[in-house]
Amino acid sequence: KTYFSPDDDTTAAFLAFIQKAKREILIADYSFNLEPLVELLIARRQAGVSVKLVLDRSQAAGPSERPEVAKLKAAGVPLVIGTSEHHKIMHNKFLVLTHKGKAQSVWTGSTNITENGLFGHLNCGILCSIRSNIDCPHRIHDKHECSQRSHRHLLC
Repeated sequence: KTYFSPDDDTTAAFLAFIQKAKREILIADYSFNLEPLVELLIARRQAGVSVKLVLDRSQAAGPSERPEVAKLKAAGVPLVIGTSEHHKIMHNKFLVLTHKGKAQSVWTGSTNITENGLFGHLNCGILCSIRSNIDCPHRIHDKHECSQRSHRHLLC
């Protein structure tokens, strides 16, 4: 299914997608400051769902992102603030729900997980189920955490 913000209720669909997670949520996002999402991620973690994030270094230090990143850290949510010797920014925008280490569904598109990205800019969000055993998205956090100097391991 494809959503176009701000015309579609992309935020409700996005939060409902996260709410469905039973085992694990993996997120790689460039700009991240949506307070309802931060609260939901903390709640899902407290409910026993594994939550891991990779965020861009330049954006995570921004004035609107910093408080949300601090909330996640205070709640013990594992996150990596990424950079790369080979790339200027970590510009990915996707979320993966997994089960037993395999991707089950993915939210991707042009949308940054921000107030502007969801309410102000013309963006698309694409929600898709995965029917094959793709394990690459599961490497997002683990590989990046092992080598913060490069995020080439994030890509298949």
